[in-house]
Amino acid sequence: MVSKLLITSFFILNSFFCLSQKDKFNSKLVPSKIGAYFGFGNEQNFIFDDSDYFYNTHYIKISFHYPLNHNTFQLELNLQPQIHFIKHQLLNKYFVLQTDENYEDKRVSFTKLKSMRLYALQFELLAKRKVSKKIEAFAFVSIGPATVNRETERLKKGFTFIENLGLGLSYSLNENIIAEIKPSFNHISNAQLRLPNSGYNILNLEIGLSIKL
Repeated sequence: MVSKLLITSFFILNSFFCLSQKDKFNSKLVPSKIGAYFGFGNEQNFIFDDSDYFYNTHYIKISFHYPLNHNTFQLELNLQPQIHFIKHQLLNKYFVLQTDENYEDKRVSFTKLKSMRLYALQFELLAKRKVSKKIEAFAFVSIGPATVNRETERLKKGFTFIENLGLGLSYSLNENIIAEIKPSFNHISNAQLRLPNSGYNILNLEIGLSIKL
């Protein structure tokens, strides 16, 4: 599945690049770059190590880059549709309290390893500066709506939010193609719109390529 998505992402990028070369018209709706990224993460890391649950994710993301004017930094506003493939399991059954409705059934259900999918659309604000001829350093923050297809002890099925905060480096492979690496802190929760809403705290690492249009 992941390999198919990576191949599809590559062809999407290539198609946009070809179209941009064929018809370079000035429009604010046309991004300056389009990128494809693969990422992975979990809750067991040097920042977060929650013994109550297991959470492992890998994801595919497409990013549409729109430059913004700024005197000090190069700013971008990026639109990022994405899909996350998640493995989740409750490790501490007592996280589900006896006061919870049908708590015994929930303990049985939530302590089983399950596969989930999360679909999201994030809006990322990125600030970058050149550190050499080919290398740029950047910081970014992003937020957006998402939906998850299964309920767990930590989050209700359906609508939620996804937020990221991170740093990264980019390297220009040539005048059109840029490689990036982006470690980030990722939080998923629904802003107390529905319970449960303990959410997930994950450390991610993503790598990707972007093409200038």
